[in-house]
Formats: sequence, C-alpha cells, structure tokens
Amino acid sequence: MNQSCFAFKGKNNISSYFIYKLLSNNSGYLKKIANGATFGSITIKTFEQMQIEMPSMVLIFEMIKTLSQKNLLLQQTRDLLQPRLISGKLSVEHLAKQAEEGLSMAAEPPMNYLRSAKTIGVPVSDNLRKK
Repeated sequence: MNQSCFAFKGKNNISSYFIYKLLSNNSGYLKKIANGATFGSITIKTFEQMQIEMPSMVLIFEMIKTLSQKNLLLQQTRDLLQPRLISGKLSVEHLAKQAEEGLSMAAEPPMNYLRSAKTIGVPVSDNLRKK
C-alpha cells in the first residue's frame, strides 16, 4: 500500500466486516475532515482522532438471544407450513397479488440493532493496524 491507499486488518478480535461497515458508515465524515490542497487526503492521524462505537457485551448477548428465539420460531413455522404447502392444503396465490401491489410481507419492521451501542471512546488506531 502507499500514502494514497490504506488496507486495514482488525486486531483484538475486531472483524474485517466490522471495520468495513465502520468505514463505510463514516465515509461522509471522513470526506468532510479530509484535507489537502490538490485533493482531500485521509491520513493515519485522521484515524487516530476518530472515535468508534462498540456494542456492549450485554447488547450483543441480547441480540444473540433475540435472534436465536426468532430462528427457533422460523424453524417451527417452516415445519408446520411445509407439509401443508407440499400437499396443497395451503394456498399462497393471494400472496403473489400482494407482492405485485407492493405490500410488504415482512413479519416485522426493520430494526437497527446497534442503535443502543455504547460509545467507549477508543481511537480507531487502537483497534486497527495498517497492513
């Protein structure tokens, strides 16, 4: 890599996907604070000053519990509906019409699971290292 291109790898069990999402979600902020005469540049110092949000362990375990319960419910629903669908006792033709009309078939509204993430004030550079 060079002065214009960075590659990041997580340390301390920080996943590459988390780093990708962190940087993607903060791209507007990074562009805003980029400096340089010819073109905006982002330096290591930029990342050292950036604060990140890390979800608390309680939040993570609550998410795991909730998603596990939802997964179990989905498995039970599948096991109940699949034989009925295969035998023809249950019809889903009306659902195709709803989908064409643009009606949502989602069981619940979308959720932002990281909404209550705890800001721990750790500079990005402590959790990332340059390749």
